[in-house]
Amino acid sequence: MNTVCENDLTVAQKFAEFEKQNGPSFIWGRAGSPYDGCFWLNVVAFVKNGRAYITLDLARTRFKHRRAQSAYPNIPSLCAGCIDADNIEDVIEDIEFHPLADLCANTPHAHVKNVVDMLDGLGMEYDGFRCASCGYVFQSHDDTHYLESEFRGNGGIGIEVGAPICADCYCERRCGYCGAEVEVHQNCIDDEGHCIYCAPDRVDENGEKISLDYDSTEEDIKAYLNGTEV
Repeated sequence: MNTVCENDLTVAQKFAEFEKQNGPSFIWGRAGSPYDGCFWLNVVAFVKNGRAYITLDLARTRFKHRRAQSAYPNIPSLCAGCIDADNIEDVIEDIEFHPLADLCANTPHAHVKNVVDMLDGLGMEYDGFRCASCGYVFQSHDDTHYLESEFRGNGGIGIEVGAPICADCYCERRCGYCGAEVEVHQNCIDDEGHCIYCAPDRVDENGEKISLDYDSTEEDIKAYLNGTEV
């Protein structure tokens, strides 16, 4: 459920009415990007005590005036800002209201850490941000990690990331020796903790080198382990 703002009341007034009907909610919209070559960024915002808290460093954005703080008080984030709720249209366009249940689906993956911090700082409970691998619920003291294999260009100079994963799952996918990103079954394949890319060479019973690569299956790795080190 979402409602696009009309013109008879201020955004803050409309949002207050929306929350009365739908419970804890948030604002979604597009803000002017601080980066050359990227014109808009999707952002989310929360409103509390007449202030709008937005997942963007407002001091660096292109908007109509500078009545914004680059960092909001009591909320530990380096990439967010606040502004008077009545002035939110000076920062965000294409505004929509959503109930909190829609938050995860409308939050860009790269903003998850900021949003979790904001929720904690504003005293709002929400457990929708979970590790894409194991389902762990992210807390404000957690770091979010992203797999390099899921990075994609956004059509400009920016990079879109995949769904965040927790530190434990990230470590399972990163070799402790060479730092390569691999599938879980391709990491720590021997007693020394090597991955498929840095494991010592081995040969089969005929003296042929056993090769491992990004397509290596568990069966391939088992055959490798049954070989003899060179």
